[in-house]
Amino acid sequence: MSIRNNQQSAIDAVLFNNFKSGVIAHATGTGKSIIGIKIINEYIKFNSKANIMWLCEFKIIINELFNNKLFCDNLKELNKDYNLFNYSIKKDKNWISTLNNSKKPYILFINRAYLTSQQKYKNLKNIMNLIIHDECHSIKNISTKSFYNYIKNNNCNIIGLSATPYYIYPFENLIHSYTLYDAIINKDIVNPHIFWFTKEQKLSINEIIEEIDVIVRSLYYKKIVVWCGLISECNELALLFSRHFTDFKICIDTSLNVNYHSIGTFDTFKDISSNAFLFCAAKHREGSDIKNLDGCIFMDKVSKRTPKTFIQCLGRVLRINENKQRGIIIDIKAKSAYDVIKRLGLYLNNNNKFPYSYSYYYSNNNKIKINNLLVEETIDNSIKEIINENDVSRNAIKSKFKKNVIDNDIYKKRLEMELDIFEEKNLLKYLYFAIEILELTKDIPHVTRGSCGSSLLCYYLGISHVDPVKYNIKFERFLNIYRNNLPDIDFDFPHSSRDEIFFRLEKKWPGKIARISNHVHYHEKSATRAVLKELGHNKFIGKYEINDYIKKLPKSTRDIISNRVKNIENKFRMYSLHCGGIVFYPEGVPEYLKYTAKSQNVINQITLNKYDIANEKKFKIDILSSRALTQLFEVDPELAFKDFSNIQLDNNVLKLFKMGKNIGITLAESPLIKKAMIDTNPNSISDLALVLAIIRPAAKEYSGKTEISKNDIIYDDDAVEFLSKNCNVDYSKADYYRRCIIKYDNDIIDEIKKKLSISLYSKLDGLHGYGFCKAHAYSYAELIYKLAYLKTYKPEQFWKSTLKNAESSYRSWVHLFEAKQNNVDFKYIKQLNESVYCKKKNNDIYKLNHNDHLQKYGIWNLKLNLMYPGCYGYIHNNKYFYKGIIASIKVLDKVIIYFICVGINRYIEVIINRLYINNLLFKKFGIKGHGKLENSSIICVKSIMNKYF
Repeated sequence: MSIRNNQQSAIDAVLFNNFKSGVIAHATGTGKSIIGIKIINEYIKFNSKANIMWLCEFKIIINELFNNKLFCDNLKELNKDYNLFNYSIKKDKNWISTLNNSKKPYILFINRAYLTSQQKYKNLKNIMNLIIHDECHSIKNISTKSFYNYIKNNNCNIIGLSATPYYIYPFENLIHSYTLYDAIINKDIVNPHIFWFTKEQKLSINEIIEEIDVIVRSLYYKKIVVWCGLISECNELALLFSRHFTDFKICIDTSLNVNYHSIGTFDTFKDISSNAFLFCAAKHREGSDIKNLDGCIFMDKVSKRTPKTFIQCLGRVLRINENKQRGIIIDIKAKSAYDVIKRLGLYLNNNNKFPYSYSYYYSNNNKIKINNLLVEETIDNSIKEIINENDVSRNAIKSKFKKNVIDNDIYKKRLEMELDIFEEKNLLKYLYFAIEILELTKDIPHVTRGSCGSSLLCYYLGISHVDPVKYNIKFERFLNIYRNNLPDIDFDFPHSSRDEIFFRLEKKWPGKIARISNHVHYHEKSATRAVLKELGHNKFIGKYEINDYIKKLPKSTRDIISNRVKNIENKFRMYSLHCGGIVFYPEGVPEYLKYTAKSQNVINQITLNKYDIANEKKFKIDILSSRALTQLFEVDPELAFKDFSNIQLDNNVLKLFKMGKNIGITLAESPLIKKAMIDTNPNSISDLALVLAIIRPAAKEYSGKTEISKNDIIYDDDAVEFLSKNCNVDYSKADYYRRCIIKYDNDIIDEIKKKLSISLYSKLDGLHGYGFCKAHAYSYAELIYKLAYLKTYKPEQFWKSTLKNAESSYRSWVHLFEAKQNNVDFKYIKQLNESVYCKKKNNDIYKLNHNDHLQKYGIWNLKLNLMYPGCYGYIHNNKYFYKGIIASIKVLDKVIIYFICVGINRYIEVIINRLYINNLLFKKFGIKGHGKLENSSIICVKSIMNKYF
């Protein structure tokens, strides 16, 4: 019998390792069962008296083996010297006795459930010498683990076969790998072609069927398995498909009998040659080798699917056939190309190749976007590297300007100064890399975080959108002669588009982009939890309860915990993926730096963190995500791209901020910002930037003060200006001083103190708490203004986008309640992207009483009452009486600050002194009581008496 190269290589690896236990990880459809039987043949040469077991999770898979001619031909050679027992077909209640009394060595074929039932295997007298475990990813089953633990000391060789293995005992050792990508290159399987659909509104079932029809008709056999999620959905969809696909045979395979006229069974589907659908509730009849299968469809509408499930299902449609050109997978609600690649990547193992071609087209009058991803062998076209010193000159950079150079001496002088610094520090080539990224993403809006907005050069290039000269933003905050490490450029993109951006980056520079890591260390809290788990305390303990929990433990245990915590505190714990930092390696990411292979993350993750990158003088760009940008872009793409210099400030929009109506405006919706907006009464972008600056960095230490004076140091730029003026140094040296103060460089601080009086130096005391990048504040101020514009003039669209995209620090009901006041029903949003598993749950919306509705959906029944019944807020006898629903809770030491709703468009703040805080307080829905009115403009009440409900 001729075998494939991958099969022979696996057998050779087994022989080389002397049949050592482990797993052969070969892609589905590449002939693992033939490898298994060949291993048995080779083992018998080594030990002719060996007892051998072929174990599999499902009996149907074993049955299919005996229908495989190549497999059976190999078995025939063993009949003379071996007894063959197949207990997947013919059951024998005395099977243990039969095996124990066998006169000859035997080969046992058995499914897991039959083997482990009542642990009868413990009565076997004959030791198993070899076990071939087909589809061994079932090792996670408890009964399977128990079996292997029982025979652990029997010196049994255990070899697993799986396309998606778990590397746990007894399969920790990888014997041989033949990946999905290997199989595609060697044409042992057909190419996967994956489709998914996106639409702004909810996709109707008729629209889905119409699009499936177009794709399925392009296949040769048109033989499709459909996974529906639930049996009820299975039956319903089968009937719907039968009405549309009148020339197809419709079959159903579930645990329930089907009595529909003309509906076929699994066997009907298996035997038919073409034009057939098989509807299953979930991944079913694992490993089933169904002839001519060339497509599968996920109809459960799950957007995130586990890689194992996806690969196991996909593998069935990729088996080679002379007439089959590809295997199609339609995953109705897949999230993005990047997400699909993450599912594939773990098992594709494509190293530094990027074998994906993504494209899309529109259907149904441009209402439905049909996304498709083809996996195919790629050819390295030796991409010309962009980072080459000789390629990047001043003129090359200037040729990339997106804005006209302003004809003004101040601007001209500033530009030349910046270009001088960039050239002196040899940074123009890195700036060019940032431009390349933006050209890759020119159809996606962005804003910049951090200090790169301090650069006029970046402004002209379209990297940043804030005019630094207009707003007196210091370039030296970004770059100066004293800064030895490379500056970062941080891009915010819509969170819904970031996966697409990573896809484009890796497509353009395959294997040359790396994402950096965070180095996570143990701190007191994480160390305490780690030690508790180590000692067997695995239950959940709330952060406000952990100290009391430890106090109740025996003193000896408390001492052990204390000592171990001290032992591991500040020690390295693990690597985590940085939120967005990427670096570029022109020659490819070095192997020794890789923490996670690209196959698991689409882009390689390296072990270096941002400090290592700075020390190595590598240029880092952060690809970050912003839900605020998604909110904006989804409602008004034109406004998202619009240059702020072309926007005339609108009094109605500013009025929204002045009245504190900021809920829903991502980045600016907290109660603290509400108070600051009311106090500040903003009339300009500078005022909005100021509010963001005085609140965000110091929110934890907020003392209630939002008033500021012209002499306060709010921005880092203010500190630079202050130090330059009072120390008589230029801005570069002033920024150097600022950084030294923040880093507690005592030598430089002493130098500064010699130049400043005590009273002047004291003005810098707040630099640690309040210092904020001015360019960052202005960039975000422009963004929140655009969101406020939408809230003012397009409220319904604004709230639809908010419910779909925003994540709030408020309790979930707040956005749902506010949206309902603007004619946006959260039921519509929930049903827009619901999977079949959520469909039943969402059927009860507006059918329950207030309390039950609140428990199930996080909000009362808005159709019964828009405002929760019984809420109030009023002044009587110089006291403020209130009853309201808790919108947010903030804990500061022993003070709890509640932000509560007491009526439509009426929110108040309640401050309560607490001697004791526990998790139960955070589970309460509402609070009522009375207290002293501290601030009448925002209704801040210091509570005297209160109780929860």
